[in-house]
Amino acid sequence: MAKAETSLAAARRDYAAGDMALAINRIYYACFYAASAALLSENRQFSKHAGVRAAVHQYLVNTHRISVQWGQFYDQTPDI
Repeated sequence: MAKAETSLAAARRDYAAGDMALAINRIYYACFYAASAALLSENRQFSKHAGVRAAVHQYLVNTHRISVQWGQFYDQTPDI
């Protein structure tokens, strides 16, 4: 989660500086790191971004642990 928080702080700085492309990249990584941490807390680890994205839905959205809206938000972030 520390990596997610660091990426989110960087996104805020980049946004404030007017660098939207970099801010979006940092937001994506903040989501990726937070999702990875949530899954890792259940001993689920994935080596690819697509694996994390699928697992977010399988283990978090479909089990109603996070809302469908958050799953959709994560889906809207660009694949890096």
